[in-house]
Amino acid sequence: DKGNGFKDVADGFKEIVGTEYNDVIIAEDGVKTNVNGYLGDDLIYSSSGKDIILGGEGSDTVSYARSTSAVNVDLEGGNTNWGYAQNDILVQVENLQGSNFNDVLKGDSGSNTLDGSKGSDSLYGMGGTDTLLIDNDDAVVDGGSGYDTVKITNSNSSNGNHFNFSDSLVGHSIDVSGVEEFDMTNSYAGEVIHMDIADLLSTAQSNEIIIKGNVFGSGDDDKVNLADKTTTEIMNAAGGTTTVDGIQYQILNFANEGTLFVQSDIDILDASGDTVL
Repeated sequence: DKGNGFKDVADGFKEIVGTEYNDVIIAEDGVKTNVNGYLGDDLIYSSSGKDIILGGEGSDTVSYARSTSAVNVDLEGGNTNWGYAQNDILVQVENLQGSNFNDVLKGDSGSNTLDGSKGSDSLYGMGGTDTLLIDNDDAVVDGGSGYDTVKITNSNSSNGNHFNFSDSLVGHSIDVSGVEEFDMTNSYAGEVIHMDIADLLSTAQSNEIIIKGNVFGSGDDDKVNLADKTTTEIMNAAGGTTTVDGIQYQILNFANEGTLFVQSDIDILDASGDTVL
């Protein structure tokens, strides 16, 4: 069957072919389904049956959001196990969305987006420029080669989360390696973020952490602890009270009033606001 709209939902068909648009295709549970996304950036929901999914042209995503248990999917090796992923075959698929359980998602040599969704997930970008999405549960993230980005989603300060990139702390823990950039724009204020810079970025070039947004500059009690490993640049550190210890820092664009507690060897550049040291 071939759809003719921006959103295609087909039930009861063993073969589904998408359109030239960005389709949403939902395979029927319990039915062996052959899906061809055809053109466009398609979102394909796998079923509980054995599915053969050809993404086709575009950047296509296979979702296991409906799975009733964890899934294990490897785009590079073609191995799919557990839950709704059991015995699936994925071809020309660039992106994965996990279930509400503890999934294992692996990319390939291309550029992938891996969304762990809920649960304590393990995400492996492998090669390429990858985007790895994790929520406020425990996670293991390995970007692999290429320039990779971790996005923290659905973070809720009411849970008392501690985002920890080095040692085990009370609360949730994120074990990260092979990642070059962090995007915490969806994180709520008031969370405690712990980073070990040497573990966070292990490249041959000079390592740099750029923190901006809600980590600094809010009216909440945000705090950043950085291990004493390398020079760090903190961008747009405006407002609020921030404690930083044990490291040489360059503070850039400190535009508004703020109080910074430091120990030694601090360079302040462009502190145009009323800054207290």
